[in-house]
Amino acid sequence: MRSYCDRGGRFWLSIMAPCRLSRRTPASHILPWVLQRTRRRTFGPQNRGTASLALSQANPPTETLVSSIFGTGDSHGQYDGKKIMTTTLPENIAYELSFTIPQDKTVPHLYPEAPEFQQMPSVLATGFMVGLCEWACIKAINPHIDWPATQTLGTHVNLSHLAATPPGLSVTVKVRLLEQAGRKLTFAISAHDGIDIITEGTHERVIVDAARFNDKLRHKTPPA
Repeated sequence: MRSYCDRGGRFWLSIMAPCRLSRRTPASHILPWVLQRTRRRTFGPQNRGTASLALSQANPPTETLVSSIFGTGDSHGQYDGKKIMTTTLPENIAYELSFTIPQDKTVPHLYPEAPEFQQMPSVLATGFMVGLCEWACIKAINPHIDWPATQTLGTHVNLSHLAATPPGLSVTVKVRLLEQAGRKLTFAISAHDGIDIITEGTHERVIVDAARFNDKLRHKTPPA
């Protein structure tokens, strides 16, 4: 990745072919580097990259630069060019959720259509465990957003499943907000069934405008 100044006085960022910059790269990791490089170094008008981004000599607004890099609907507070959330959430938001595992949250009930699942032990299914962790994160964040007009959706799960939990045991899930990067939220998660730790890891969610999301979803839904 290189920056240079053309004859028109505009700063440019060239994204070279080997660069692994992606739409998932946090803007907070990119913008300070870009602005530092464009102030410090200038090159001749050579465009060796596969993509270029023009930056004005005056520092552009962060929202404009992020929108140019990531497009609309990115994870940094923009959706269709409009702000979803502008406030910073409080640090160390935490929540604890307890839930007694019923029979219908065990593996044979995960996909009743799958005969393979019917032959498996009646213990808390990993899929239901993940859903329980998501529920705890939702409960943690909802008091701090304009629910239900604004909601959060899961985008990444990094959770272990360390021990089996039979029906009747109560699982306690503890979640804590680790980081906010625009619309993207990262949670630390652990859960215990009263006997064993059953999961530890992290989970990412993104804040969305429910009306806009559902409107876009309608274009993807097949006709009845």
